[in-house]
Amino acid sequence: MSDLWRDTCCRLGDALLGWLLWLPRDAALVLLAVLSALVAVGLRRLVTDQTLLRRVRQDQRRLKQLIRDARLRNDEPARVRYRRTAGAVALLRARQEARTLLVSLLTWAILLTWAAQRFHYLPPAPQEPVEFVAWLPATAASSVVHLVPCSGLHSQGGWVREIIPAERGGSPRGTATWLLQAATGGEYLLTLRFRDRSFDHLVLIGQNRSAPTGQTHGGDVETQIRLREYRPFGIAAGDWLPPWLLGYMVLVLIAYPLLAKMPRIVACRGRRAC
Repeated sequence: MSDLWRDTCCRLGDALLGWLLWLPRDAALVLLAVLSALVAVGLRRLVTDQTLLRRVRQDQRRLKQLIRDARLRNDEPARVRYRRTAGAVALLRARQEARTLLVSLLTWAILLTWAAQRFHYLPPAPQEPVEFVAWLPATAASSVVHLVPCSGLHSQGGWVREIIPAERGGSPRGTATWLLQAATGGEYLLTLRFRDRSFDHLVLIGQNRSAPTGQTHGGDVETQIRLREYRPFGIAAGDWLPPWLLGYMVLVLIAYPLLAKMPRIVACRGRRAC
């Protein structure tokens, strides 16, 4: 993911949905899923022919009944004909639904990028230890690197570290680690000094959100903040999927069909009342 795309999505997401981050994380995730489902339902109604889709649903129900009747009569030619018609109707519906998918792709990409930055990890609190890691070229092993002392931050073991050999992504690298603690909440700009260059990494302490955990600085230099992972309702998803994303997907799958059926339910009740 490019830093430009991530930062753009975060700015847009914070402007529109930043208020969610003031809520408890579980409540915020539920509301995010409901809002996502509402947007999906709204886009679907906006870009598809609702009259056509209603007719398609009616035709599909009728064709299912005709196929069952033909099977009971052992009328194979009629059954094949109805199944062919059902396939054409399903294709017509799929073309309509594809419009929703195409329009939604950019919206979902922005939303999920923002949520990945804001929900994957829990913002660190004051006095909570925060691990800061620098990944450096393999040729830098056994040399030294240091963080510029920052007012309000304490580094266990000092600010200077020896670069030790390591691997990252299957490639040899050098690495150094600091364990930091902030006395109070605020924004802290960490400055890494390596050889004749400086690299900055913003850390937010005691805020309702966290800054991007990883940054690529060029020249085979990366910095990373390791934070506690957010687990919706205390449930872990495993290594194959981030816990926040699993919880979000389950909630959206529950909310979307309920919200999609809501207008029909309200309309039916309105007709009965009349």
